[in-house]
Amino acid sequence: SRRIVEMMAGGDAGALVAALLASAQRALPRGSALAAPSPFFAALGVLLVLACAALRALAPDAALRGGGDAPAAATNPLRDDADDDAEEILGDVEEGDDKDDDDTEPVVRDDKEPVADDWEATRTLSLAMPPLGDGPGEHRLRRVLTLARSNAAYQLTSWVLLRSLLPYAINAAAPAHSSDGAVFLAFAINGSLVACFLGACLAARDRAPLDVGRANAVMVLAFAVVAVVATACAFGGRPRSAAPCVAIALAAAVIRGLDGYCTPLFYREIHAVSGSVAVLQWSGILAIWVVNAGVWVTLVAVALGG
Repeated sequence: SRRIVEMMAGGDAGALVAALLASAQRALPRGSALAAPSPFFAALGVLLVLACAALRALAPDAALRGGGDAPAAATNPLRDDADDDAEEILGDVEEGDDKDDDDTEPVVRDDKEPVADDWEATRTLSLAMPPLGDGPGEHRLRRVLTLARSNAAYQLTSWVLLRSLLPYAINAAAPAHSSDGAVFLAFAINGSLVACFLGACLAARDRAPLDVGRANAVMVLAFAVVAVVATACAFGGRPRSAAPCVAIALAAAVIRGLDGYCTPLFYREIHAVSGSVAVLQWSGILAIWVVNAGVWVTLVAVALGG
């Protein structure tokens, strides 16, 4: 949990690389061999291979390389002071106590972090939320549920609804002199990916603020702009100016920017409030289920509407 923000910023940087590659290809002369899909995916393939090689080089333990049990340092990144406490206990044993040897129980250092009893349950099809760490708490429970549900809604909005609606929205709002609005679509997609990366960079700051209510309101407003403008243009015909397309592109950037900023903070605060690794994992599983459900619903809607 200590490096969730940085990890997600790296993932968004990967999307930024794809956006920059696409932008560079669009700047090439039409008909250029380098502007074809093959060079684009070849470049991304090289980056993917390099990333896999880097991950393997950085994994010092056998488990991450494909075998054996991982040491505590690799499997327990959420443990703060357990190792220090264990070292203090070992130190006391080595120095000796005033008690007799017969009264002193052997102290065995356990490098494995204790996990919740329902840890395995969160890895199955169950969507039941594991109990919070350090006892119950109604306020903490409400906060965790708000964060987890907001995170799932952000993933659904940013990576399913927006991605599915954006091509249709741009096509409907493209100026009358444009054939299909492909230039505006490329601008909207690449701009939104840049905004996502910038949001992740802002979230990487120490004590980055998170106002869930305000962020949710802005997210709803931005998506409403995309939906309303696209619907108005679809029924009213293509506009003469590019203003509707620009509005959609800016709203898409706001949505992705909020996603890049808020999502890692959601996960970080969920762990901080819950005090449970299992709850942190459950929140990710919840988002995955919501996104998958949204994908199938969107697919059916597109199939029926197309």
